[in-house]
Amino acid sequence: MDSDDDILEMLEKIPSNSSKSASCTVSVQKSKVDSKNKSLENLLDELSTQKSARSEIDNPAHRKIEKTVSVGDKSTCSKPVKLGGEGDAFGSNGLSTSRATCDNLHCLDCDNRVLCFPGKKWVDDRCDYLFFRNAYPNEDRLSKSWVRNNTFRAYCCQCRWVCVQKITTVSSCGNLKWICAKH
Repeated sequence: MDSDDDILEMLEKIPSNSSKSASCTVSVQKSKVDSKNKSLENLLDELSTQKSARSEIDNPAHRKIEKTVSVGDKSTCSKPVKLGGEGDAFGSNGLSTSRATCDNLHCLDCDNRVLCFPGKKWVDDRCDYLFFRNAYPNEDRLSKSWVRNNTFRAYCCQCRWVCVQKITTVSSCGNLKWICAKH
């Protein structure tokens, strides 16, 4: 700040008989310094506001309340999460969630969305880990490993796959680490 004051003092010492452009420069220089000071003060105020908000969020008691609110705000599938065949209803529609299958699954192993293909069934001898690793999420490439079957629904992520004919829980389908990703 001292250097700004020094510059202003030097500019004020310019003789009054100099051209108009010099006085114009002094006023422009002074307004630039004032605007820089104001913007700097605004940034500091904003930073202190963010810091106080951050300390409030980091408070464990506040965090617990925040988690409780966020969980209650979104509707989720019935527990345990279910998969189903072609004729089974999707989603959490509020009417009968006990028979609804989840249509928004997420894999915890590969961190990808689980894709669902109604009316399809995986062909065992065409499916392996490397195939899904390379073909996911391209439906055209994945279609090389399924056949049409009106009672099944084929599910896959990048690391696991399953086909289901009737309503079943995710946990009963082997080592799937699929969860409902909220609706």
